[in-house]
Amino acid sequence: MRGRRMKKDLLKAAESWAKAFLAAALATYLAVGWDVNAIANAALASVLPSVINWLNPSYERYGKVK
Repeated sequence: MRGRRMKKDLLKAAESWAKAFLAAALATYLAVGWDVNAIANAALASVLPSVINWLNPSYERYGKVK
């Protein structure tokens, strides 16, 4: 039972990370053109809030609940 819940929570987190990553990559591409470093940096920085939430035990959506 616990494994299924963990898998569901991980999928929620991955979905959120993917959306933020792609949105930042697209926005950066539209703003500066094909600058791979800028696109990668913006996309990686965009997932930081989701990673912080995932590590936060108080965050109920997909946090590491106590």
